[in-house]
Amino acid sequence: MDRSVRGWTAENAEWPATFQCGDNIKDPTTDVLTFLALDLQTPKLDSLHKHLWLARLLRLARPPHRQRLLGRTILITERLDEHLVWHEKSIFIKPLPKYLLSYEF
Repeated sequence: MDRSVRGWTAENAEWPATFQCGDNIKDPTTDVLTFLALDLQTPKLDSLHKHLWLARLLRLARPPHRQRLLGRTILITERLDEHLVWHEKSIFIKPLPKYLLSYEF
């Protein structure tokens, strides 16, 4: 759908205040494509994709309350390639970005 029909602009979405691109700090509203690429792309996982079946479990990911019952500490991460990675007593979870929940987006 066309942006003008939906009324979406970079200014009315819920963005973080800044993001880091290399050594630079940038404003996501002025460089939307770079921000989305850094926030949503997973180049490390993409390169490992054909081998990930070796590491998978035959069951679905467990919900957060089950992780707590297993004695794991839930750690919040901003890196998408760490989402649902667990090691012994901790699990990394990346929260869903607010801009993805925005109807205008």
